[in-house]
Amino acid sequence: MNSTLPFAGRFYCATCWGVMALNITSDQQPPRLLMVAEFSESFYFSQMMHSLHLVDNGGEMMLVHRTLRQDSNYYRKYDVYRVDLEAGILIPVKSFNGRGVFMGMNRTISVSAGVFPCVTADTIYLGRECDGQILGYNIADGSIEPCECGPRPDGWVCPDSIVDCLCNCIQCIGKRLA
Repeated sequence: MNSTLPFAGRFYCATCWGVMALNITSDQQPPRLLMVAEFSESFYFSQMMHSLHLVDNGGEMMLVHRTLRQDSNYYRKYDVYRVDLEAGILIPVKSFNGRGVFMGMNRTISVSAGVFPCVTADTIYLGRECDGQILGYNIADGSIEPCECGPRPDGWVCPDSIVDCLCNCIQCIGKRLA
C-alpha cells in the first residue's frame, strides 16, 4: 500500500495495481480488499522512483502519481487522476477544481483556493521530503514555484504563511504546529 484514505464512509488504499476499498461484509467473514479502480495497462510503477497519494478533493477522490522523470535533470513529474468509483476507472485531469493540494509522503490534504487567497488553484504544494527543490507544481501548465524557505539552526523551517504552515503540517504530521 502506498497511500490510504477514509472517504465517503469507506477505507481506500492505492497500490501499484490501482485503488482498493476495504470490504466488510459480515461478522463471520474477514475484511477483504476489493479493487475499485484499476490502472491502465500503460501504467508503470516502481517503489524506488514513484509514489501514489490519495486525496479527498472537496468530496471527489483524486490520485496523484509522483514520478521521477528520466531526463538529465531527474525532476519529479506529477500526474493526477479523478477516481471514478462508479465506472471503476482513473480519469486523467489537469485541475483540482479551484483547490490546492498539500502533499507529503505520509499525508495529503486539499484546501479551497477561494478560502485561502495565498493558495494557487490547481497547484500541488510539496513537503520538503517530497521534493526539497520546489514548493509548488501547477498541474494545469506544469510550471513550478521554487522553494525559497531555508532551515533555521535547529533544522526547523519557520512558517511564514498558511502555505508554509500546511506544507509543514503534511511533512511532520503536525508535531510542531501550535
